[in-house]
Amino acid sequence: MLSLVLILLLTTLALMLFLYVGALFLQGYFYTQPSETLFWGAPAAGLALGLFLALWCVFIVNSPGANPENIPYDTFTRFSPRVDMLKEPVKELFAVKKNGDAIHYKRFKIPDKHFKQPIIIYKTDQDTPQPWRGQGVERIHLFVDGEKHEFKLVPASPDDVSGYRHFVSDDGWIITEMDDGPIGIPQAYRWGRFFANLFLNGFFLALWFLSLWLFLRFQWSHALGLALCAWLVFTLALLPMILSFAASVAASSP
Repeated sequence: MLSLVLILLLTTLALMLFLYVGALFLQGYFYTQPSETLFWGAPAAGLALGLFLALWCVFIVNSPGANPENIPYDTFTRFSPRVDMLKEPVKELFAVKKNGDAIHYKRFKIPDKHFKQPIIIYKTDQDTPQPWRGQGVERIHLFVDGEKHEFKLVPASPDDVSGYRHFVSDDGWIITEMDDGPIGIPQAYRWGRFFANLFLNGFFLALWFLSLWLFLRFQWSHALGLALCAWLVFTLALLPMILSFAASVAASSP
């Protein structure tokens, strides 16, 4: 946590210096002379941006299940509105067919030389395990912390061109059946996360504009163009590293 605080502090100081030097140069180029408010406007703008970044990191650190591979509040190029029910695929599940027969499947990990993570597949619980067979399967049962979850096959959506089948629970969790079997981690689409990510990214852009316009006294047209450029560069180059570090802190915190 202390490392994250130091990173945010250094980022805030760097923003203050960047805004002061940049505004001093650009206003001397655009206008007759730089604004007289730069000596306090640049620190104020840098502090506002730094405090917003700190608040963003606080949201991540306090999000359950946050880690560098699953950052709940991320940049607009990386965020996902989908959430996972589990950290890893379930060890076993049951495929229930039309006639009520339940087939027990267990998780198998197959090493992949091209990727660090192994491939997860499900095979029957037999002396000679058989691969997943989805024909006739209408429901999938699995147990999480002793609680049974049931996923029912839903009709394919006309907009879904993937051809994969989906099994949905009553509370909205989805298991997708791929070519080699079901994905062992149920997922759900969360509109709240979607709008939260849009708000954070959009407000960060608005804060750049307001800082350049109100604190540094750029004309609003210049402030808008410069804010868009600064926001885009910061979002693509520096913000992912800061948010990933915050997610690492969240993963290591109790």
